Amino acid sequence: MNRQGTLFQIITTLMTRMAVLFGAFLVSVVTARLLGPEGKGILTALLVIPTLVITIADLGIRQSTAFFYRQKKRTRRRKSSPLSRWCGSLLRALHVGRRADFFICNTATGTVFGCCWCSC
Repeated sequence: MNRQGTLFQIITTLMTRMAVLFGAFLVSVVTARLLGPEGKGILTALLVIPTLVITIADLGIRQSTAFFYRQKKRTRRRKSSPLSRWCGSLLRALHVGRRADFFICNTATGTVFGCCWCSC
């Protein structure tokens, strides 16, 4: 099978997505078994804000990268690649999520330092 062929790309993409979904399912089952219903709910509540921020911060970078790669437009040299911009967005989203968790936990528990779920 030609590695540059469309069929090969489709098959590898589908296999990768299936592997990621299966891995996420296994992690979800193990997490639910270890933490129990209450702990799983707390973990899910803490992950809602960072997940939303990451989803919004993506802003179609993957789709635009695929579009421009396919057109092979290299009219000018960019200072940063789409991957580095995506990684920067991801780090900013994680930072915002961590700060939101810190703020929410401190207001809910009345603590001065640390967060409520890891007792740091």
